[in-house]
Amino acid sequence: MTGRPLVVTVAALVAIAFGVITIISGWRALLIEAVGTFLFLLVVVTVVSDDTAAWKGVLAPTAIGGFIFTAALTLGAFSSGSFNPARSIDPAIWAVDFGDIWIFIIGPLLGAMVAGIAALIVRGES
Repeated sequence: MTGRPLVVTVAALVAIAFGVITIISGWRALLIEAVGTFLFLLVVVTVVSDDTAAWKGVLAPTAIGGFIFTAALTLGAFSSGSFNPARSIDPAIWAVDFGDIWIFIIGPLLGAMVAGIAALIVRGES
């Protein structure tokens, strides 16, 4: 995968050292990005906008930061853990390398759409 931004995490270095990481296909990276974004947005919607929760707004930074940290360590080793098209487009523009940028645009957008629909369904809103 030539066009993805390089993100080196401790988990990635350990996985590379033990031969766990292999080059994954674009479709698998797309799925990882979509699922990561889906879960991230569900965390954000839950901790920021749930009026019935006692922690509304208080623990939001901790929950969001904790999720990003965990997702970057686990999913980042396989797809670079972008979860945000803007975070991937800018390095691609600077490197003038758009080979696999579609993964980092389509994946998060699909994940975000599904998360938005899921949040509306769970809350009973239309």
